[in-house]
Amino acid sequence: MLKTLFTSKKTVFFNKIMKMAVELHQKLRWASSVENGMDRIVEFFQTTSPYHDQFLELVPKFSEPIQFKDEKQQKFFDDFQRFIKNSGRSQSGWNRTNPGELPTSDNVWVNMLVPYDEIFMTRKVSAHLSRRNNPKGEVDHIIREGAEGKWNETNLVENDFVNPFIKKNYEHLCRIIKEYGK
Repeated sequence: MLKTLFTSKKTVFFNKIMKMAVELHQKLRWASSVENGMDRIVEFFQTTSPYHDQFLELVPKFSEPIQFKDEKQQKFFDDFQRFIKNSGRSQSGWNRTNPGELPTSDNVWVNMLVPYDEIFMTRKVSAHLSRRNNPKGEVDHIIREGAEGKWNETNLVENDFVNPFIKKNYEHLCRIIKEYGK
């Protein structure tokens, strides 16, 4: 009881974000070996978005930028904040939902980086899923040779962008938890 009374606001905050990270790690275990990312990207954001909202509710309680005395805690906080930013909500990113809104295949977008955005249009996941059964080799003429008739555009986007997006974000989460534990 006394320990709770003397726990600093930052310590309580840090413990909450650590708990969030561990819970996300547990819920996203499937992400380490995802192969059907186009089917699972919405689930990914349905999992991460409530944590993004929680995180944003916690941060404004501090009137100054959050600085921890412990370097490991600071690194964990900075890295977790980066994870939340990358895998949370953003009106110009992948998950274009508002706080509290449920991500669906109609408000989650596959957001390509330059220069790929000039070849593949930024589309909603629902648009990609509707094209999933298009004939193999049905891709933009610019990349047709590289696709070698193995993929259609949805398969190519899933393999080269969606699966890596999910895996890299999950691996980042795993890495920051592991590094803090050292």
